[in-house]
This record gives sequence, C-alpha cells and structure tokens, in this order.
Amino acid sequence: MLDQWEILLMAPTSARLQSSLVKGRRALESLQSRDGSFAFFQQQPIDHAFMPGGPPTDPLFATLTVLLAAGDQLSKPSLERAVMSIAIRRGADGHWNYDPALGIPSDSDDTACALAVLARFSPEQIRVSDAKMLRSYWRSPAGPFRTWNSQELPWDRSDRDDVVVNCNVAYALKCMGAPLNRAERCCLESMLSMADQRSRYYCSVLTVGYAARRAGFDPYLSKCVRLASSALSLNSLEMAQSLLIAGGQDASLSDALLTGQASDGTWPAAPWCDGEGFRPWGSRAITTALCLEALQQLK
Repeated sequence: MLDQWEILLMAPTSARLQSSLVKGRRALESLQSRDGSFAFFQQQPIDHAFMPGGPPTDPLFATLTVLLAAGDQLSKPSLERAVMSIAIRRGADGHWNYDPALGIPSDSDDTACALAVLARFSPEQIRVSDAKMLRSYWRSPAGPFRTWNSQELPWDRSDRDDVVVNCNVAYALKCMGAPLNRAERCCLESMLSMADQRSRYYCSVLTVGYAARRAGFDPYLSKCVRLASSALSLNSLEMAQSLLIAGGQDASLSDALLTGQASDGTWPAAPWCDGEGFRPWGSRAITTALCLEALQQLK
C-alpha cells in the first residue's frame, strides 16, 4: 500500500502536465474531420477495436461529447467548425437525431447536448423556444424526461428513461438560463439516489457521476466512485471521469492517466454508449477529450 510520501511523489509535475495537455490538444484536433465533426466507431466483434471497418456511424454524438468536455481547449477555427457541424444538424422540428440512418426518433440526449454546446459556444443560435422544446420530453406530472421524441412503443416505454440523459437535459437547461424547477429537480435527485449501476444507454457507472457533477448534483458523486472502485481496473475514459468526479484529488490516478497517453498524444477508445442489440460505440476523440478535461482540472 502506498504511503503519503509515495503518493505525493506521483503527483504530476507542472511541466509534465502542460506537455501532456499540449500534445493532447494537438492530437484531438488531428482527429477532426474536414466538416468539423469527430468520428464515432462501433466496437468490432472480433478484436473489440474501435476502428473503421464496420458500418458507418454518424459522428454527431461523438462531436457533442468532445465539445462539452474539451471545446474550450480547441483552437478557435477548430471549435467554430465543430459547432457549425452540430448547428446544421438541427431538424425542422428543432430536435437532433443520434443517427437518422438507424430509423430512430430524435431524442432528448442529442438535443440537450446540442443545445448545451450552442449555449456555451454560439449562444446567438439559441432560440427563445428551446428550453420549452426540451421540456416537452417531460413525463407529466412527475417525470422524468423521456429519452425518445415519440409517444409510440417501444420508444415511449419507461425502461428507456436514462439517468445520464436526464442529467444532460438538466445541464442544457442550466446552460440556457432555464434551470430545473422543483419537481424536475426532485425527480432527478430520486433517480440519482437509486443509481447503483450503469445507465440504460451509457456503459459505465462513472458516467452517471460525470453527468451528475456537470449538472450540479454533487451529493451523489462519491457513490459512483465507490461503485467503480470495486472494479479490477479502469480504462482511461473511466480514469478521466473518476478524476473529474473527485475534483482531481487522486495523485496515483492522475499519474496513471498521464502514463496512458499514447506517443501521438491520444488516449485509446473505450466503450462510451450503446443500445439494445448494438455493440458499444466509442472513439479516441471522446476518450482524449475527457482526459484533457480531467487534466485541465489539475492545473
């Protein structure tokens, strides 16, 4: 077991941290496509790699995730192109869709994340009606927010509700200056109090804590870290989320995250989200963005 002095020695030096951030930012921008988006890959069935080779995957959700995590660390031209790639994906009804090629309805998660991106980086594109539109996903009278923009089965079933999605809706409303009302907040607090495993669509319980922290629900974070700590090992994506949840107060985890950075400045792809009957999606861009977010917190 490490003693206090060994842990202090493992804390990242300023020079090492800065070097990692510079390399990581450069690498993240190198992963950006010409249209401003960041690629998304489905895990392959044989070698479990997240690389091209399977069916094409829409890059929207990967781009949203990257910008919410590390948009403020991108250069201005890179950020502007990424935001534009999101803005042009808004549907005629005002919502966003994870991947139209899958034949699925638009959803509150992509819509919330897109609105949060616009509110943060291009607020002039937020419409007066956007907060009301996002609240149209609310299951009256007691909630929570539905995942799918459909009142038909199976999309409208309550087992499709997701605590991370609800946290992302809460975050978007906060970014737009329309924070949760009392009923909405009580509902989400109840969902978080019962969250003891991964959510419906996100692959790690740590993502519950990551989304809750971003939405301003700090009391539930320690439970997520405790649940994840029982695992034998964390991948880089989970390490980053754990650091963000803990406020960076883990020198050994910080050291492991820095050590895990590849020579090209990226961190390896890991499962981020999935769906019923689908293999997980992930990308180096998503992992790298969250690692940069976690390391930026250490400065």
